[in-house]
Amino acid sequence: MTSRRRSMRDSVVSALSIFSSNLSSIGAHRTPRYHPRRITEQLLPVTRPNARASFYNARTRRPSVDAVATRERLELRVLLLSPFPSDLPPFAKSVVNVSSQSGSISVKVYRLGGAASTHFFKLHITAHSSNVVIILPSSFRGGIFILGQTSSRHQRIWKDSAVRRRIRRGLIRLNGDPDTAEDEDEVVVRTKGRVRIQIVNAAKEERARVKLIDWLKKRMTRRSISEDSGWF
Repeated sequence: MTSRRRSMRDSVVSALSIFSSNLSSIGAHRTPRYHPRRITEQLLPVTRPNARASFYNARTRRPSVDAVATRERLELRVLLLSPFPSDLPPFAKSVVNVSSQSGSISVKVYRLGGAASTHFFKLHITAHSSNVVIILPSSFRGGIFILGQTSSRHQRIWKDSAVRRRIRRGLIRLNGDPDTAEDEDEVVVRTKGRVRIQIVNAAKEERARVKLIDWLKKRMTRRSISEDSGWF
């Protein structure tokens, strides 16, 4: 083999190796993988400030959840608990704030049967341009407000049949009157992406509540055992 052919062969091999390394680096940058961030929270209602006697003033802190993510998908489950038997209404609305810089957001809200008429909530979601999925409890009643959409916002908001029925019956207001009563729920979404709104079936909701409560009990049991073991 002449020196000219040998140099041409070395040049081709070098070019192919550089091309393949560039392809692998481009693929690594184009397809980043982020594991979803899953959060489960439970909220206990508290007496509304200045609504009862001074005995309740020490417990007027509004219950709230703040969930923040950057690039990963954020999956949040919220369980609205029933008030203690000794607590008397009216109760403050629980506030749930959810935001993500570039990842999509999924929020599921479950409400215990005893909390249907006493524990209401405000859900605020900021997703910039990502998609949002909201699954509401079967007892949801109030306003849903979608902000940041373009002129084609009606094509970017998907509602299941249960949500559409409640809108026709006046139980849900979509982008209507921004004022909500104290005994109503409120959902505010800010995103340029698609929004999917569902209401969970009552039977499925009950099964999901049972599973979620069992999971929380096991988690609390493990935590108490670990705390007790630290004392001895």
